[in-house]
Amino acid sequence: MNSSGPILAVILGGVLILYAGFCYRRKLIAKSWPVTDGVLLSAEVRTRHDVDGALVKEEFISYEYRVGGRRYASKRVALGVDFRLTLGDTSTASERFNMYGTGKSVRVNYNPHRPSESCLTVGSQTGNWILMGIGLMIMLMGISNL
Repeated sequence: MNSSGPILAVILGGVLILYAGFCYRRKLIAKSWPVTDGVLLSAEVRTRHDVDGALVKEEFISYEYRVGGRRYASKRVALGVDFRLTLGDTSTASERFNMYGTGKSVRVNYNPHRPSESCLTVGSQTGNWILMGIGLMIMLMGISNL
């Protein structure tokens, strides 16, 4: 009997759990980052169809900010696992787009040790918990088939 499938499932599940844990830790650390003012350069919601033909809305945001007199630019909205795709329903993407209109001032959280690393929101840990749950399910399926 070939047992490489269950072993790969255990490894994949473990990697997903470790990555989600890493992202969770980063978000906890980022909550203590200093905040500075920034300016939104662009904000748009793009619509496309995925391989199955389902409607997918994606947000694209860019902003700039200054730390210690130096200018930085970023496109990161949130750290870690951020499920920013909106399938079918456009309300989440549209609400965030309206909140971040071009030219508006934004509050930017930045890493004091590496100011080029920033985000607009530290936000919720929901994506991390979902990824951790998926990893756990994959790992348990692999273990049960060993």
